[in-house]
Amino acid sequence: VPIRQVVAASQYSLALTEEGYLYFWGNGNLVELDQSSIKKEYQGNIKRVAGGSNNVILIMDDGSINVLGMQGTIFFQYAENLPPLVAVVMSETAAVGLTEDGRIVTWGGAQYDLLNIPEEVVQGEVKQIAAGRYHFTALMNDGTVVSWGRELFGESNAPNITDAVAVYS
Repeated sequence: VPIRQVVAASQYSLALTEEGYLYFWGNGNLVELDQSSIKKEYQGNIKRVAGGSNNVILIMDDGSINVLGMQGTIFFQYAENLPPLVAVVMSETAAVGLTEDGRIVTWGGAQYDLLNIPEEVVQGEVKQIAAGRYHFTALMNDGTVVSWGRELFGESNAPNITDAVAVYS
């Protein structure tokens, strides 16, 4: 089965097939999830996936999202009002989504200024996004990198990079 995407989260892993089917393994207690709890109507219609400590976010073929896992967490708030997404990443308390036209949206918890997109992030020019536990990083179309969030170990202080081709969590 050809695999489109793999995700290693806190105590579990996910694999998404090219046909849009999601496989889950590992400790599902934190996310209140197991293979049987992934709704049948989702299977075959999933484009991308992100995994966090307590939740999994699915991007469906139409760009809408579904949040799975521990009910009542911050990831469920505001999730229904988002534009269609092509990518999503999760920190411990917030999420960033990327639209097809290179814009980003944030939702979730506001600690560490995670929801405040820095002015260096030019909307419409974002190529890729990545997340750490309490910070986010965006790769711009011109090769520059911007990070924001908690500044405990320098994780939000991206070097002056002008020729990056990818960013990773």
